[in-house]
Amino acid sequence: MSNSAEYKVKVRATYKDYLPIDFDLSVRYLPNLDGKTKFVDLGTHIFYKDTEKRPRIPFKFRLSDVLDDGEDDDIDTYKLVLNDGLKDYYQLTDQEDIIELGDSVSKTVPKIGENIATVTEEDGDFMLATRKFFNLPGQPSVIDLPLLAPLEDGELAVVMTWTQGASVAGTSVELQDLDLHVEFQPTDSILCNVDFTMRSCNGVTLTTDKLSTNGKITTIQVAKFDKIGDFDYMVYAERSINRMPNKDDIK
Repeated sequence: MSNSAEYKVKVRATYKDYLPIDFDLSVRYLPNLDGKTKFVDLGTHIFYKDTEKRPRIPFKFRLSDVLDDGEDDDIDTYKLVLNDGLKDYYQLTDQEDIIELGDSVSKTVPKIGENIATVTEEDGDFMLATRKFFNLPGQPSVIDLPLLAPLEDGELAVVMTWTQGASVAGTSVELQDLDLHVEFQPTDSILCNVDFTMRSCNGVTLTTDKLSTNGKITTIQVAKFDKIGDFDYMVYAERSINRMPNKDDIK
């Protein structure tokens, strides 16, 4: 393998009597210190058994600008492409910011299992947006894709999207959330920690958008860098847990 060369790795994962998962990855080879051991992060995948049961229809893809830049996302020039991990298998053009799959295709599209949705805008008003989702019973059938306007030279944006988790334990409901953090020290006397509470510091700004669909809350956070300074940045996600009374259990 050549240093820094990009390779296509095809993967088949099997587990007991579950259906196998097939997908491919583009991998840029960088040798570690011993020059021999090689690691590839395969990402998160879900095994399943049934290919017949599907989530409720219609399936929708909701697009929204997640930066406070005044860019109009209510246009009809979007293109949606669905990929099953190996190849593109479905596309729609000239779409609006809410893309709904019609009844004629909803029985077969999206495919059961893992999918990757990619959205592009033909006039270049927004950058390419992608999101992996799972078309399985119990999974959301409304997929939110954040849109970003093209960045200027030297700018950088980190986007994190997640759906709030919830679990019930007796008289309590446990809500699990995430928060995007960017920590860096621009000077000896200043320490920046940009997060949900401190939204801006020394050229880094955090924006947050929350969307509610069928009782599920999807949060999108974007950390935008006006420029990259000559110091170390630490970017990470912090999990928070909030416990509240379970109203259904209280009589």
